[in-house]
Amino acid sequence: MDLNKLYAQGNEAFERGNWDLAVMLWQQLLTMQPDHLEARKMLREAEVRRWAQAGGGTSGKVLAIVKGLPAIIAYGIHFLTKNYDRAMMDCEKVLANDPTCMPMLWGLAKAAIKGGHTSIAVLTLEFIRDRKPNKTKAYRHLGHQYQEAGDVNKAIEAWEHLRKVDPTNREAQLELRDLAAMKTMKDGRYETATDDDATYRESLKSKEDAEDLEEEHRIIRTEDDLKRAIERVKKDVEENPDNKRYVLQLGDLYRRDKDFGKAREMYERAQEMDKMDFSIPERLGELQIDEFNRKLAQLNAKLQANPDDEQTKDEVEKIKEEKFEFSKKEYERQVKARPTDSGVRAKLGDLLFQANQYDQAAPHYQRAASDPRMRRRCRKMLGMCLFNTKKFQLAASQFEQAAEGGTAANREIREIMYYHAITLEKLGELDRAEEVFRKIFDADMAYKDVQDRLDKLMAKKTSQEGTGTEGNT
Repeated sequence: MDLNKLYAQGNEAFERGNWDLAVMLWQQLLTMQPDHLEARKMLREAEVRRWAQAGGGTSGKVLAIVKGLPAIIAYGIHFLTKNYDRAMMDCEKVLANDPTCMPMLWGLAKAAIKGGHTSIAVLTLEFIRDRKPNKTKAYRHLGHQYQEAGDVNKAIEAWEHLRKVDPTNREAQLELRDLAAMKTMKDGRYETATDDDATYRESLKSKEDAEDLEEEHRIIRTEDDLKRAIERVKKDVEENPDNKRYVLQLGDLYRRDKDFGKAREMYERAQEMDKMDFSIPERLGELQIDEFNRKLAQLNAKLQANPDDEQTKDEVEKIKEEKFEFSKKEYERQVKARPTDSGVRAKLGDLLFQANQYDQAAPHYQRAASDPRMRRRCRKMLGMCLFNTKKFQLAASQFEQAAEGGTAANREIREIMYYHAITLEKLGELDRAEEVFRKIFDADMAYKDVQDRLDKLMAKKTSQEGTGTEGNT
């Protein structure tokens, strides 16, 4: 079944105010694609409107529990057997009749967290927070889930709210400290002041906190700053030898300093502290890839100085092959450990794509595309895999889905449209190809060779029309 069509039908029903049909269609869609975030958002909105229209109230809540009793029992079974996708759908069956049912909203959030559906967990926890603004439990879980999603600023806001409500909360204090360090590490460079930075600075409890963070930000600017940061965190580790987070932070700093031996020592030390922390093997794996990259950089510099050095050329090819084989095994291991992590799947897809292993890359892009944040790029890359294996009809469909909701004014959309048009031309759909090329041309006439392609396409169409006319004469 075409999921995009199903989603569109749900939208049409919603616009008409047919809440029952919209709920039914979106529930059906989520059964097939649990991570369709927009469908889940709209489902909740339709349920809330239907609930308000029916008057809600205590009697409505009781009726919803009675109707949902089989689903509540099924939820318990599915959660215990770790079938978290089914458990989420059990919750949705109850929420369809009472979208404000807190026990089932919490059940949905817990199943999403356990199943690795971070976006769904965040969406549900935000829904709970908005209805229970003083519920510290929601902010605690949101803090962790924002961190899982890599949204440092929102994580800081959540933990800061918790600290305001409970100033003695030790967990909030530690998380805020770690997040301050994380901000300095982001992308390995210093970010100039932004609105987000301003929000964060305002969220700190005192001027002293802001000054401490300012000092930590300076570590990114120069090599000397990085050395000072290492010394500072070394002291943290000495004072708190059993604090895994500080040990990992020091390992990360050593890695940035390209002191891979000490970085490995810190990561292995942290691993001894917590053998169940699956992020540590990933750090060790990425560290090994960094070491391959350093070897390649050294060999390429040597080759640049002496381009005819056959021995060095052979060494480069050998290291490249070793790096690929190691990276493939490492990312496959990460995918096996976290099968619902779209970011890891996309990394494996990229590695295989770069090695021209398109058939192997395609399934990983398809799975990663279920994450709304990665949908567009992964649909595009899936389309490229299909195009490169001459599956043009399927490729065209992926490019079309990837560009959905965007316009040629956006550079990313232009690139997707460009490949879509080329694919349509391969399929002989010249009118559609011309239409897409013209949209690109109207937005940016200098984009790639779009003018050339349009001219050739028009000439091809004229030639075909001429041949057709002569044939009919």
